Amino acid sequence: MPPETPDADAAAWASDARIDLLLLPYNKHRDTHGHFVDGIGVAMHLAHGFGGRGVPIVMPVTSFSYQASFHRRVAELEEKRPELLTSLVVVPEGEIGNPDHRRQIQQIAGAASS
Repeated sequence: MPPETPDADAAAWASDARIDLLLLPYNKHRDTHGHFVDGIGVAMHLAHGFGGRGVPIVMPVTSFSYQASFHRRVAELEEKRPELLTSLVVVPEGEIGNPDHRRQIQQIAGAASS
């Protein structure tokens, strides 16, 4: 999916797709309409019930974004869509490949199949 895809369009695709994992980078940029978009915005537009599907939402975050705006956006997600937090796997760029993240992903996916 092109990076400039609007949040709602990306979320509609992800909500309808049969997927085992959603890779949703937190990368603030502009969509085709000039609006700011990021992974948290896409998550907020996911269909209600998505959080209960056991699909891990893996969100890589650059060091700059992690320090600048990420925590504020997660607080907005917690306020508006708290059920998604249990599916969210935040991966700061310096921790890509960390086995703890793999275990967290497996736990989320395994919880849905139990």
